[in-house]
Amino acid sequence: MIKVKTIGMIEKNAKNNPTVKAHQDLKNGVLHTVSNGITELPKVGTSDDKQSKNICIALNTGSGDKRYTDFIIKKDEFVNSYLLSSWEGQEIVFDESHITYENSEDYSKIKPNETKLVAGEDGNFKVETDISNHQIYFEVTEKLQFNGNAVSAKIVCN
Repeated sequence: MIKVKTIGMIEKNAKNNPTVKAHQDLKNGVLHTVSNGITELPKVGTSDDKQSKNICIALNTGSGDKRYTDFIIKKDEFVNSYLLSSWEGQEIVFDESHITYENSEDYSKIKPNETKLVAGEDGNFKVETDISNHQIYFEVTEKLQFNGNAVSAKIVCN
C-alpha cells in the first residue's frame, strides 16, 4: 500500500493529470512518466541522460474493500497521475511491496536518513547508492509498520 503522508499534499499542491491512461495493467502506486497522455515505466538514468524529474505516481482511489489493498489499474483506464516533484520536501509512505531489492538487499539494510531510493524500471522504488544520474530521489526518513514493513520517504529533487 502507498499513501501521501499528509492530506494537504493532495488538497494544496498536487499536480494531478487525470486524463492519463494506463499503458498496461498497473499496480496502484506505480512510478511512471507520461508521454502523449499514456503512462510509461521510468527509464534508467545515465551520466549522459539523467533520469527525468518528471516522475509521477499513480494514486487512484479504490472503492469498497479495494481502498485497503494494492489494486490493479487496468490497461486503458484513467490514472490519477501525480507529479512527485510538486511535493518536493514532503513525504510518501509505502510498504515494502513497492520496493524492488537487488542481490543481498532487504528491509533490514534500509537505514533512515541514509538510504536513498529512486524510480526503478519496473515502476517500484529501488535502493540506489549513487543518485547523481537521477533528477529526483527519495530519502528514507523512517521505518515503520504499515501493511507490514514500510518506510516514509522524503521527495528530493536533485
